[in-house]
Amino acid sequence: MDRFSPSDAALEGFRLTRERPWTILAWTGFYFVGLTVLFFAMLAVLGPSFRDMLERGDASEVDAMSAILAKSPQLGPILILAVFFNAVMVSGVFRLVLRPEEKGFAWLRVGPDELRLTIVVLLLPLFIAAALAFASFAVVTLTQVTGVAHMAPAIIALLGFILTVWMLVRLSLAAPATFVRRRIAIAESWRLTRGHFWSLAGMLVLAIIFWIMVLLLVVIIGYAVVGLAGGPEAIQNFSAITPATLFALVFTYFVQILLLPVLQIVMIGGPLATAYHQIADEDKAAAPAEPAPAT
Repeated sequence: MDRFSPSDAALEGFRLTRERPWTILAWTGFYFVGLTVLFFAMLAVLGPSFRDMLERGDASEVDAMSAILAKSPQLGPILILAVFFNAVMVSGVFRLVLRPEEKGFAWLRVGPDELRLTIVVLLLPLFIAAALAFASFAVVTLTQVTGVAHMAPAIIALLGFILTVWMLVRLSLAAPATFVRRRIAIAESWRLTRGHFWSLAGMLVLAIIFWIMVLLLVVIIGYAVVGLAGGPEAIQNFSAITPATLFALVFTYFVQILLLPVLQIVMIGGPLATAYHQIADEDKAAAPAEPAPAT
């Protein structure tokens, strides 16, 4: 039995990346397939409005996407499909860490595990939103009764931040617990994280810091490659493209659009799987042994 170590768990993403580079590459290929499917699905549903958004370069703007979503409620199934694709990726990380004997294609599968994780990912924000709504209502009511209603926005903002962080940590093991238990196990996360809040919060902070370090390293390498190819202007000039600029263009697309999201899943999913494994082992060891049956 391994005692839970926040620092060791936070480093799990680095270990997976170092020991399984070909697996990371396979996951990147799957991520490309998922993006392609989602792209053509959105193109089929939205049609001209999606093409206009792409031509304006507004694809990453939240306001543009929100306006389209408000006018196109039929995008709901596509968003659920996007969550499902991410659930398949997360399941691959969990399977590699927690059930490595189930290899499949680079530990990726499509089945009940992935469907359950999709449901969990969709449910968790609803729980947090409900808690925030209740807290906001309580604050507004209390400040009105006490005559300090002008302080309500500041109190709601502070309380909302604290409550969100607290619930994120307490629910952080819901996904790996659901994967291991083969059932929706949100309550299991609440039980296992009791007494481990600060250690889990520290692990998540470390994992995020490690991810930012990887992100900065990849961005620096990307800038170096683009600089060697003549800079952004040379890449954007398709009329005078050279092998160097073509390589820089492909490298930038591969790293920024495909590899970075996959590495983010690995850098966060790996520590969560390891944390669940170690904490669940501690919980089993601490549980009182069942008495032997009388003979």
